[in-house]
Amino acid sequence: MNRKLRLINCIILLDSGEAMIPLDNYGFSQKFGWIADKFGVSWQLDLPNEA
Repeated sequence: MNRKLRLINCIILLDSGEAMIPLDNYGFSQKFGWIADKFGVSWQLDLPNEA
């Protein structure tokens, strides 16, 4: 999945939801985030680094 598509998917998940931990560099992962969608389902995202 390309970078633009991953970003679109993250935006769709956040629509009417909330970012519990915003997507950022946290040491253990350069692209980690934890969000809850509008249905209350939480998603932990650990995206791969791109070269």
